[in-house]
Amino acid sequence: MGEDITKGIKNAEYIKKLLEQNDYWELITKPSIDIISFRVKISDNEIANDYMNVRLSQYLLEDGYAMITTTKLKGHTALRMCPIHPEATKDFLYNGIINFIEKLNEL
Repeated sequence: MGEDITKGIKNAEYIKKLLEQNDYWELITKPSIDIISFRVKISDNEIANDYMNVRLSQYLLEDGYAMITTTKLKGHTALRMCPIHPEATKDFLYNGIINFIEKLNEL
């Protein structure tokens, strides 16, 4: 069990590094235990950003690639990811972020 928690923490830190490579991701909470919260911020219009985060979460849940849910943090809709799953390899997480970016371009 301890190895799973350690892996979850490392995965959350890896996701943070991936998100920091693009200006349109806003980190809402630092990686903690095995959870990371972030949001898409592609506009100065916060209502539009909240809507985009909801749409992105819906897409990901429907697509089945990852279970990324929404939550309200700091007054805005954010995405919450818990990358502790045993199959959540770095390749899986990297491809997930690429998937997010591709979907953002479609929305």
